[in-house]
Amino acid sequence: MHDVSSWTGKSNPTPIDPQSAIDLIEAGDAPASVCVDLGDGVIARANGRLGLQGLLQRLRGHRLIQSLAISGDRDGVLALPQGDIDVHPHVADILSALDD
Repeated sequence: MHDVSSWTGKSNPTPIDPQSAIDLIEAGDAPASVCVDLGDGVIARANGRLGLQGLLQRLRGHRLIQSLAISGDRDGVLALPQGDIDVHPHVADILSALDD
């Protein structure tokens, strides 16, 4: 488990890897100031309107897309539900591209 005690009072905590962040958020142990290193200088934060749950959604999507890019196996990917879903428009574009 990642030590989050060093983040107390820091406005710019040290970024952690996506899987550690997922584990912390799912366990309810992630501070609101958590930041995640997605690689290539991209840092993800819980700064959207859904806070940590929005970050968790983005990290799970990031993990799924990386897995698909590596394996090319789409068998485990669920189809998007019919009707409105609450995701960022860029995420919706990426997910809809999986159908092509």
